[in-house]
Amino acid sequence: MGVMRPRSKNVLCLLALVGLSTPASAQRIGAASNDLPTDIGSCLERVTAANAAHDLAAQRRLLLHAETLTGRPEDAADVQRRIAVLDWKFERRVEEARARLRRATSGADPGKAWLALARLEYDCGWMPSARDAAAEAMRVGTTGETQRAGRLAWADAVVAFYVALRPSTEVQDPEELRAALAIARDAVVAEPGLLGPSRTLLRAAVLAGDGEALVRAWRSYYHVASDDALPNALTDSGAALLRLAPRLGDADAPAAELIALVDALRRSHFHDAAAALAFDPRLDEVDREDPRVRDALAYARFVRVLRQDTDQHYRKLAHGAAKRRDLDAVVGEALLALYDAVGEHPRARKFEKPRWSWLEERFGAHGSLSLTGERYDLHFGHAVVDESVPVEQYGHSAVLRYVALDHMVSNGFDSWAWEGGAMHGGWAGIDTMWHVRTPYANSVVETWRRLNDGEQRVAAVEHIARETVLDEARAAADPLAYLPGLVARLEASVHAELLARLDRLELSPTQRRITFLRELGDARVGSSILAHEGRHAIDLRIDNFPLATREFRAKLSEVAFAPEPRLAFGAILTPNIGDGSPHGQANAMVLEGVVAWMREHAGTIERIDSDRPLLPQLDRLTDEEMRAAVRSMDPLAQ
Repeated sequence: MGVMRPRSKNVLCLLALVGLSTPASAQRIGAASNDLPTDIGSCLERVTAANAAHDLAAQRRLLLHAETLTGRPEDAADVQRRIAVLDWKFERRVEEARARLRRATSGADPGKAWLALARLEYDCGWMPSARDAAAEAMRVGTTGETQRAGRLAWADAVVAFYVALRPSTEVQDPEELRAALAIARDAVVAEPGLLGPSRTLLRAAVLAGDGEALVRAWRSYYHVASDDALPNALTDSGAALLRLAPRLGDADAPAAELIALVDALRRSHFHDAAAALAFDPRLDEVDREDPRVRDALAYARFVRVLRQDTDQHYRKLAHGAAKRRDLDAVVGEALLALYDAVGEHPRARKFEKPRWSWLEERFGAHGSLSLTGERYDLHFGHAVVDESVPVEQYGHSAVLRYVALDHMVSNGFDSWAWEGGAMHGGWAGIDTMWHVRTPYANSVVETWRRLNDGEQRVAAVEHIARETVLDEARAAADPLAYLPGLVARLEASVHAELLARLDRLELSPTQRRITFLRELGDARVGSSILAHEGRHAIDLRIDNFPLATREFRAKLSEVAFAPEPRLAFGAILTPNIGDGSPHGQANAMVLEGVVAWMREHAGTIERIDSDRPLLPQLDRLTDEEMRAAVRSMDPLAQ
């Protein structure tokens, strides 16, 4: 069955972006050259707003101005890292970016500069240089978090280097590989569920022939405990992998079992790991002619080429130098090469649109070429869950197909351009919801770490205190400003209540962690996917609303039907409030309505000071008051 092209897409803000955005932010960003801030902190806030609007010129102008200002040393270091990202990611001026980051390693936060350099080298494919930069981050990092990130970046660069070497005759360093495997294993043992370390451990296990590590990594990546059911789209491949992995380290493991394990890895969507195992010395050229191995090698190549070429297209798109047909051609050429490699012969060689149904049936892949806002981009990932879910809102109901995707080859232009600060969380058609699992799965584990690491807890308290003070000035200047302090307080209150509830259950430490991750993950998916995308599906059956109206209505449902409304506001209180995008316009409309509701009901809301800006006091509303505020604006709720 073919996959419908999505009619709308939802952006989920996952990581706090320190910055300020306002209604008419596009105009204010454009006027920044005539009204440049006098301190670095304000410059960085405007840079964040410009980044949300994909305004590269404004970002560079503000950052170059910030270089001339005095301020906190850590802010000055952040300026240098951000300019370097503009240079290498958007301009491909790699040498200039590298030189700037090397100069930044002598300033504040030297470990962060080395980490940025490691990422640059990794992105360019220079793994030994990435490894060396990560080693320096470990050595000079001044915080436990920077040193930890350096260790993981080092291990990932080492493993990626040896994965790339696997088809050649070059010999890997077993000691270095074992050290990388140990780092990744320690990270997964300490914090099971983090996707990056789990992926690194899985690939290292394949290279080292460590079946136990392979099982641990696979279970950690997919958040599957030993007594849990496997995700329904991975039932067969997961069962095969868990059965075959113990033989991975056997010198006399039959070729048939290794080939079956290659296939299980590929069908579990670990494509580069499957390709690496295909070149295991115990398999020969005849074994690699097996259709399962051929598919694994061909698809790994397809994914690699499609990702590289799509990223290059996005680089052109950021400068307004790309056309829709260019991206169609990128996908079409990659798909035709895949057809040839696996021996398929489509009736027509001319490419018109990718054959999504064939990719879904053959490789569990789901794709969409369509407009997200005003930009034509690609969403392409692989199914982990595929099931039917009921959605009911205000007397309207539907049973929708729910597909959770992972191993994204592309998650749209915005996700690529926003540098991990935010990314697309899902989209909906009239009968299907697609959910991008990757950012959700990572964020809940990272939240747990922040709450249980003393250094990070202190930093979080300091961040809330600092940003709360700044929020007052932001809101005084603009009643609908982006307020990072408010967002942090809303999230912190939910986390504290969840931890307190779990403490009352007297769970073991392991049970407490697992329950926290599950409940927080369910709350986030429940609001931003089931409620938000479910509303899109319902509205598509009612009328063809303008894009901003669709997003406005979906965001109202996102709060009204959220398990935790305070978390749901995190996807509305974002740096793009009021910009020219459908999401930015919808965010402004929701917040305007909420502030009006707070003003009307100020007499009944506890601890509200009506003489102060109201939006910074949003966290004083109860959950039911938040739901009441958004329902008051919703036509379906009347």
